[in-house]
Amino acid sequence: MSILKKFNGLTLIFSFLVLCAGNLLLYINDVTSGFVYVGILLFAFTFLSLLFILLRSKGRKTKTISILTIAMALLLLFEIKLLKLDSFTFVASIPAKPIELLSGSGIHLMVVNTLDIQYVKDPELVSMTFDKEQKQIIHLYKVNNQDRYQGKNMELLRLAGFQNNEFQKTIKDVNRYLGKELHAIRSFSARTDLHGNSAGLGLALTGLMGEDKLYNSQPFGVTGAITSTGAVKPIGMVKEKVIIADKYGLPRLIVPAENEQEALDTKETLNLEIQIFSVHHIDDAVQIIEEFNSDKEI
Repeated sequence: MSILKKFNGLTLIFSFLVLCAGNLLLYINDVTSGFVYVGILLFAFTFLSLLFILLRSKGRKTKTISILTIAMALLLLFEIKLLKLDSFTFVASIPAKPIELLSGSGIHLMVVNTLDIQYVKDPELVSMTFDKEQKQIIHLYKVNNQDRYQGKNMELLRLAGFQNNEFQKTIKDVNRYLGKELHAIRSFSARTDLHGNSAGLGLALTGLMGEDKLYNSQPFGVTGAITSTGAVKPIGMVKEKVIIADKYGLPRLIVPAENEQEALDTKETLNLEIQIFSVHHIDDAVQIIEEFNSDKEI
């Protein structure tokens, strides 16, 4: 009899593991919505709770049911935020004026504004709305359930202190590379409307100019993440940054080497005249700037 009870307990555990995995798989692949996904978890939790109460009333052992019920409650709390994210349907990338942090430096940080679109499922309707408001959309990204799930997990990790704010981490890496915290970068770090790590290279170059370690009189668009040792790392939204740099009349754009092909493809596809320069390290960017300022051909 004890073997049968153990088997039944294992069967119940296995059944709910299969239920949770199958439910998540259907959600991630956009077969079901967040409401359906969370609804199935709520149903499972309710079923386990009622089963627990029923068995307790009959004096039966409920250890397995107790563990499953608690686990389902925790999972439900972890996933319930998806209900709020279900309404997000698109993310629109919008041009933003490049930032010349140090006036006259010629170093322009490339910025992309994004706008979350809710409830509207027709991309043409989104485009028509922006056209009426005379706003340009560079790209309209369709949000899927995998995007929502990853976004939810990242936000929970940040709240729990396990995920660093990329923007603030970038500021720290720039300061470590420069060996000090400059006033202009401190002021920039106080902004709450900026996110991500793509300003790192431009900030470091601006810092070198602020310390009179680099001279520049030519306009450059600059984008790229940077480590505390000066290594340049890839970033996102490269297509948008190439388009924005060209839109605002910047003749040159420095990008991470790993983003070079995407930048060149954008330039070729849209027949833009902007020059693209790729770098692996900030020293490469410094060399490019110095060569342009010494009238050498690149």
